[in-house]
Amino acid sequence: PIVLLVSVSLLSISSINGFLKSRSPSHIRDLTRIAIKQDIRKYFMVNVDQQKNNFNLQASISENLSIYGGVFGILILLGNRLFLPDSTIVTDVQSRADIISVIACSALLLNVLSIQDIASGERDAVPLVGDVLKSSVVDNRLASTVKDALRWLIDAMLSCSPATSVHIIRGDSIVAARGVTAYGYNEAVTKNGGRLVLQGNIPILSKALQSDEEVYLPDLQILPGKVEFSYLPINAQAVVILPIRFPKSSDSESRQGAIVIAANRAKVFKLIDLTRFKAAVSL
Repeated sequence: PIVLLVSVSLLSISSINGFLKSRSPSHIRDLTRIAIKQDIRKYFMVNVDQQKNNFNLQASISENLSIYGGVFGILILLGNRLFLPDSTIVTDVQSRADIISVIACSALLLNVLSIQDIASGERDAVPLVGDVLKSSVVDNRLASTVKDALRWLIDAMLSCSPATSVHIIRGDSIVAARGVTAYGYNEAVTKNGGRLVLQGNIPILSKALQSDEEVYLPDLQILPGKVEFSYLPINAQAVVILPIRFPKSSDSESRQGAIVIAANRAKVFKLIDLTRFKAAVSL
């Protein structure tokens, strides 16, 4: 009964502190906003830092109490059963209490795992093999307003994400690009006035265009279909395909297109990056 009481008490304390820890970032952000609005940022930033440290200290103490309490409680229960002089003297009430105590101690340990900040390890960046386009290369046949919009879009995506290259596709041709590309890309597009016609089968790109949904390939090198990205460096690590619609024009060219964004590190694009890409396209 004592072990059960202590375990439940520690579980309650740990849960409350875990809740406070999860709520602390928004509370800190609210204080920061108030500080900026009232032009007394320094005063509030001190309070924010102090409260953040207090939350971290409380969370650390709570986690240690949960670990020690859970392990110690299970060891006591185990020792109590192992060193009983006669197992026949254990009553039904004590057996039920031991079961509940084990559950409470296990809940303490599980609670520690639930409030841990577990982050997956990031892959190492890979030196890309290919040509480097320091400035955007855009199809000369496009209208000047479209050219400016594509240049801005490419620059925005490269500056707000870990992307190493951006290719914009319209119909079956690449009409704009910047960054690290495949060997010979710069020479090929120069001969064709800034445009490069896609060669061979492009099933992944076609699927993205048909479904009108973005496609994220976090580890491109393990996919057999990577051969369709012949315009990217041969060792490109991650790719995002984002379907777009071009504005109406006087020519008969397709309005359907896509943006192919590549990076030199596998699994590098996060949800925030995809959100930024979509926001840039919507502008």
